[in-house]
Amino acid sequence: MGENNLEIVGGRIEFNCVDNYRTLSIVNETPAAGSVSGAGVYYPGTSVTVTATPSGSDEFQGWYDTLGTLKSMDNPYTFTMPGEDYTLSTFFGPAKGSLKQMGMYPQTKVTDTTIISALNGKGGLLPTAGNLQTWTDYGYYIEGVVTSYMWYKDVVHNSVTYRGVYYTEYRYTYTDSTAGCFNQQDHGYTKRIVYWFKYEPITWKVLDIDAGKAFLLAQTVLDAQDYHYAQTDRDIGGEIVYANNYEHSHIRSWLNSSFLNAAFTTTEQNKIAVTTVDNSKATTINNTHNFDCPNTLDKVFLLSYLDLNGHYGFVDDASRVRYPSDYALSQTVSKDYDKAYWWTRSPYSSETSASRVNYNGALAAINVTDAAMGILPAIWINA
Repeated sequence: MGENNLEIVGGRIEFNCVDNYRTLSIVNETPAAGSVSGAGVYYPGTSVTVTATPSGSDEFQGWYDTLGTLKSMDNPYTFTMPGEDYTLSTFFGPAKGSLKQMGMYPQTKVTDTTIISALNGKGGLLPTAGNLQTWTDYGYYIEGVVTSYMWYKDVVHNSVTYRGVYYTEYRYTYTDSTAGCFNQQDHGYTKRIVYWFKYEPITWKVLDIDAGKAFLLAQTVLDAQDYHYAQTDRDIGGEIVYANNYEHSHIRSWLNSSFLNAAFTTTEQNKIAVTTVDNSKATTINNTHNFDCPNTLDKVFLLSYLDLNGHYGFVDDASRVRYPSDYALSQTVSKDYDKAYWWTRSPYSSETSASRVNYNGALAAINVTDAAMGILPAIWINA
């Protein structure tokens, strides 16, 4: 029968066999970030205490059962041992409202002349419309036509990655028109000069924590892109698709291809969760129109105007203000008083408009072909 736990009660000898005990297992999903204690064998009905101790800046994120249901946020957590074997899991992660670095993207302009000279040497021959050399064409539009006039090249110098940007024409504000201004020129960038930008860690703000995942939003406007490159309706699968349809937008495709692959290693991409992105009428500015579309499954996405709420830290217009990187300025992002304009994914009140956040944090409509709106990507990551 094995060892017995003996106790004399009222002149009687009572004992519990080991076989009557139940096993408590504790799974630590992030052992590098902290330790757990309290696992063992316990008699059903007895009081049990488990403890999670972080080892760094990450915080305890709750106790979960095998179904992923949150059982308690208490730490230490005391409960009554059930009549069967029991497993609790926990993890350590960034606190809501904290900042986290993940991924790399070109951001700060290089000004050191020695480094610039070395990078220019590694950049090699400059591209032309007829010969890219070793550069990559951005594939940007002029009056609705993809035109070869702006290129980039990534090089490594002293173990640091840099992106070179070169153009022979300024990027127009709109993909389908030559109206507007040349923001690049206003930002101090001149055509036919190579500019270099250092790849740096992307800083994210933790908007929320939920069931072992963290919701992150970039702190800096990282790039500038159009929502969609044309204002015309499309027929896709026999259905009319408006220009502000997020499912079929250029920006959604760009985020989950060009940006995803440039910003994250394969290991980091595997850590990013596939999110069901809500594209219902509730996420559109004027939900009396049929500008909703099916929900999408994405790794990277834009916030909707509904996401700009107090739960995620957006308590007023000022809390929505974001600043652009140097690289975003080179891509023609619009700004006022050094503060960027940036896209949400929410369609506005006409089929050719979507919602942007102004430099002062207020929401407004803008044409989907505006290529000068900033990109503020969002992701969910697994612990």
